[in-house]
Amino acid sequence: ADAGRCTDEYRARIAAEEEAARLAAEEAARLAAEQAAREAALAALARCEAQAGSPQAGVPLSEAAQEAQLARLRMAEAACEAAVEGVPEEAGLAYFHLATLEQTSGRHRRAVELYETAAEQGINAANTRLGDYYLFGARPIRPDPDEAAARFEAASAAGDLPAKTTLGFMYLLGIGVDNDAARAVALLQEAADGGYHFAQYRLGQIYLTGDEMRRSDQEALGIPDAERAVELLAAAARSGNSEATLVLAELFSDEGDA
Repeated sequence: ADAGRCTDEYRARIAAEEEAARLAAEEAARLAAEQAAREAALAALARCEAQAGSPQAGVPLSEAAQEAQLARLRMAEAACEAAVEGVPEEAGLAYFHLATLEQTSGRHRRAVELYETAAEQGINAANTRLGDYYLFGARPIRPDPDEAAARFEAASAAGDLPAKTTLGFMYLLGIGVDNDAARAVALLQEAADGGYHFAQYRLGQIYLTGDEMRRSDQEALGIPDAERAVELLAAAARSGNSEATLVLAELFSDEGDA
């Protein structure tokens, strides 16, 4: 009897050890599969960025540049979707690019949802795009200047140059914030100094004409200033801004006629 009991105990121990080994192997396989899936998702995220580029919310240099960027986004769509599915908590830039595709297709509700997620994951350009939605409105989003200003302030504080530019005009016009021409020019200058062609162009226009600025503010800020205007417009033209190039051509043509 004792011998039979020992045999049963031995068999039970062996069975328990085999079951433990089987469970350990299954867990190792599960972890390996999860790791492989994560690595694949991170590789997709890298492809998404390589194909679509870093998130940008600025004004394109031209219609051709805009079309080229849209083509890159479409090429990157599958990779971006794989990244969002595989590493949703780390795929902020993929959410941004997918939001932009939704935006270009007129699916604004979905675009805003995706931009919100991207913004929550620290994508500054997503706050800029959301600011655009709340500033201008696009069904189903109603214009909300206060929310727009908050979005642009957040993106601007994080260094987003398009956000600084739009926020500058909001201060210039007193939309969603108090009218403050000095703050407006300072923000536009920061964006221009950062190399953003649209800020260079628009600030150049302000220095050229003083448009949309009160006379008292013009006098306090030394505007108009043709020399400074030409410097900014020339910088924008060098960046590839065709509108700045046209303004410069007109200016120098007028000087020649004189």
